[in-house]
Amino acid sequence: MKKAVWIVICAGSLSFARAAMTDAYWDYSNTGTTITNAADWFDTANWTGGIVANSADYRAVLTNAVGPRYIKINAPLTLGKIAGTWSGNNVSVIVSDDPLTIDTPDLRWPIDAGCFFADITTSAYTGPRLTGLYCGTVSAPSWFVLCGGESRHRLDWYAKSPDPVRTNDFNSPVLYRGSGGWRVYGPRSSAAVEGTWYVTAGSPYVFRTGAAHTLAAGTTVTSGDIFPAGTFVKRVFSDTSIELSAAASAGTDSGEKTLSFAAFSPRTVYNLRYFMRICGCTRAA
Repeated sequence: MKKAVWIVICAGSLSFARAAMTDAYWDYSNTGTTITNAADWFDTANWTGGIVANSADYRAVLTNAVGPRYIKINAPLTLGKIAGTWSGNNVSVIVSDDPLTIDTPDLRWPIDAGCFFADITTSAYTGPRLTGLYCGTVSAPSWFVLCGGESRHRLDWYAKSPDPVRTNDFNSPVLYRGSGGWRVYGPRSSAAVEGTWYVTAGSPYVFRTGAAHTLAAGTTVTSGDIFPAGTFVKRVFSDTSIELSAAASAGTDSGEKTLSFAAFSPRTVYNLRYFMRICGCTRAA
């Protein structure tokens, strides 16, 4: 069952200087239309002029996605800012198993619109400026600041293990809210169920071809000897596209398979120690 938590709270106006950064523009003309052909963040061919956003000196500009466009980050990455837009289903989907750090102490709201299947750490007094989906842990050493849009923390779309007890999905002493919103969706529970999914040898990505059924991030999955014992649902990209925690055996035949999803009853502890609200946000240009 989905759970949503609205965080509402009230105080002044903020302004802060922004350090100079170099803009690096993502080129959407290449791959990334599905998770299986996700574009490589560090490939110079995917950036206009070959300029890769790969340090806190860069603002990554991801603003012209047509449909969901998947981008894989295959190493730890620190950025100064991510600039993104979201219109309908036109959005950049960032996927990473490595930490993504936004390190810019002179800019309060360095994260624009996007869908982030990654663990994000922000520097002091920073956070989202526009609507975003956060599908990984969120950490801020001091205040996590919301200035615009309506962001969502989707605990139902990712899991780090099959442990039904969830902790440490959000780590910050203060959630500082201005004109933005922060919805928290709790992890889903599910009865045991079987479904028909397309499995590719050597890949953790599977695609539903049969009837729809409940998908609970964290639940274990079995299908003969295709997946190792203990494999669980790691990410839910949609009701027809998921990532498992382990790849299918390289020796299996690719094709439709019956996957068995175990019953799952998760619970979570969401750590929000202090809430503050500012009535109106002023952001330096």
